[in-house]
Amino acid sequence: MEIKWRPIENGDEKIINSWFIGRDKKMLCMEDVSWQQTANDIGECLGLMNNSQFRNAIGYIDNQPVCVLMFGVEFSGKVLRLYNILVAPKFRNQGIAKQAIKDILSSDNKFSLNKTYDKIIFSILPENKISEKLAKSFNFKFDGFNDIYIDFSYDLNKEIIK
Repeated sequence: MEIKWRPIENGDEKIINSWFIGRDKKMLCMEDVSWQQTANDIGECLGLMNNSQFRNAIGYIDNQPVCVLMFGVEFSGKVLRLYNILVAPKFRNQGIAKQAIKDILSSDNKFSLNKTYDKIIFSILPENKISEKLAKSFNFKFDGFNDIYIDFSYDLNKEIIK
């Protein structure tokens, strides 16, 4: 499956908001803020760090929006952090989130990241079992608690993600 990615634009907020169902906003820590506000806040914070990068992208399959991603490089370029992934409800359970992570990590560099990082961290709420299952499917390892989140990490120096 090929996902075509582009940066999120102003008109995309309405599409993204229509995808939130059930506990999605809670699982993404967006109960009181929008996707765009969260992206702005993270982007602003990363803008204060050396060698940081931020991406906020929407993915399409057959010209239909299917997924949004928020991720960035932090810790002076050493860590790639996956902040948020949201799949459109009618495309869930089809491997889209897994493909999205593969795209982030691919050698094709679909997101024009400067590959300075050697560790990947995926922080999730303890009750977000779907994201935990996703992280474990990539062999991310439990890396401890970070405030209210559980961190799963992957050391690229030890193994290459396939």
